[in-house]
Amino acid sequence: MEISVRPTKLEDMDEIMQIEKEVYGAAVTRETFESLVKVFPEGFLVAEDLKKHKIAGYIGFERIDEIKAIPYVHEVHMFHTAEGKNAYLEAFGVAIKYQKKGVGELLYKSAIDKAKCIGCKTFVVLCNKEDPEDQYEISLLLHFKFVERMKKDWEIYPGHYRPHSIWVKML
Repeated sequence: MEISVRPTKLEDMDEIMQIEKEVYGAAVTRETFESLVKVFPEGFLVAEDLKKHKIAGYIGFERIDEIKAIPYVHEVHMFHTAEGKNAYLEAFGVAIKYQKKGVGELLYKSAIDKAKCIGCKTFVVLCNKEDPEDQYEISLLLHFKFVERMKKDWEIYPGHYRPHSIWVKML
């Protein structure tokens, strides 16, 4: 398996949405993903299986001024600031058949390196360690030495709250 990480293109959206649906049941909308590509393209990366010409996973972050939770469904321009010192994970998914094969680790490392390169001081992730669908991502957060902070019920979608923690890594 030969995997390469590259910037996301709008043409990747169909495959990204397939992975999003497979892993999370489509938690983040296509419009949110597309707005991330349009507003902050350098913050949205895909891992591509070069032999199969398939997207194996994706990771996307935006820059924000303060450490806080942002609803899954939103327009990126509402929170993203060009000079924000915090990289906020907007999207992450690895197709099930590529999980536990180094793809998630490669994506996280690439995003963390990119965030450092552009001057971010922290990398912030909203995740729930009790949620079964978040266990793969929790293993990556622990691997990269993120620290759990601020556990509470966050508004994930308008009017819908779920317990999550903000995980932070100093860069």
